[in-house]
Amino acid sequence: MSVDDALYEMELVGHDFFLFFDKETERPTVVYRRHAYDYGLIRLA
Repeated sequence: MSVDDALYEMELVGHDFFLFFDKETERPTVVYRRHAYDYGLIRLA
C-alpha cells in the first residue's frame, strides 16, 4: 500500500493513526495525524 492510500484509509475509518505495509520500502509503516491537520510518518525497522 502506498502512503497516499494509507492516509486515505485512515481518514475513511476516522482513526488518528494507521499501520500498513509500505510497498515502496517493504516495511511496516505508521501514518498519523498531527496537530493542525498535518500528518506524520514512522517507518518501523
